[in-house]
Amino acid sequence: MVLALVDTAEGSALYEFAASDAAVTPVVSLDMSRQLADVSLDAAAGRLVVADGEPAVR
Repeated sequence: MVLALVDTAEGSALYEFAASDAAVTPVVSLDMSRQLADVSLDAAAGRLVVADGEPAVR
């Protein structure tokens, strides 16, 4: 499962996506003890979790 804050016409919303729908590309980190990656959810179908997602990520 991947949770993402998505910009919508009404504001930000929190969506859930299947991890298998995410394209993950490793990137180099300055802190080698922490692995980083770019995650792309292009054309992935998501499920709305919270319509007003801004407070959920603060």
